[in-house]
Amino acid sequence: MKVVLTKLTDDRHRLEVVRDGGERDGRELVTRELLFHDLLHYSVESLAGLRGGFYGRLAAGESVSKVDEAAAAEVRDRDSEIAMVERTVGIVTGLLKSDAPDTEKIAGVDRTLEGSGIARPKWLDVAFLERVRERMRQLQGQWRATPRGESMTLEWPALS
Repeated sequence: MKVVLTKLTDDRHRLEVVRDGGERDGRELVTRELLFHDLLHYSVESLAGLRGGFYGRLAAGESVSKVDEAAAAEVRDRDSEIAMVERTVGIVTGLLKSDAPDTEKIAGVDRTLEGSGIARPKWLDVAFLERVRERMRQLQGQWRATPRGESMTLEWPALS
């Protein structure tokens, strides 16, 4: 699957998935509100090898609107994979914005999750955070270099 992000204006972009059989699905979005979040989902899900998040479900053939609806409904079940993915993306958003050392950030995540009775995924460690930070740096740079009216294309990894 390919993820195609088209810069429509400085304020709006189109997210489109192109599945291996050529089927396309997408929507127009407000860049300031959703681009960082969508790129972070892509980074976290692809680097962690997750299939039950936003992009994994799109790759499995679900429509964008169906994945959005499912996420809204299933995120309430804190044990579902999509809830774990959404929780992780939220956590990583905060970690990337913090100036604290990564080891302190991960310790803080443990304290926060333990208070909710949730274990931190084993792959969410300092090394993973560094990989996500680097991937986001690359993706945001690629987006800034994308001229208005043009697209950047991301390959979704085939997950076994």
